[in-house]
Amino acid sequence: MHIDKIYSSHHWDRRFLIIPNWEGTDKEFFHIIECVKQEDNFNHVIYKENIITDRDNKHNLNTLEDAENFIINYIDNK
Repeated sequence: MHIDKIYSSHHWDRRFLIIPNWEGTDKEFFHIIECVKQEDNFNHVIYKENIITDRDNKHNLNTLEDAENFIINYIDNK
């Protein structure tokens, strides 16, 4: 059995998912999805996904620390 890991990062009222690709290999890198909190017409809380980085690793996110630093910079520049 193979269990995939997804890391969650919270910054103030914002939530991000950090998802590893090729985990445990020299090709490993991470991509990031922001979960944007919204309410529907019935005041139910729902989350929409906003893909921040894709699977080409152009941001060079090779460690969890790289991913966390990217998120902090992303928040500061938005």
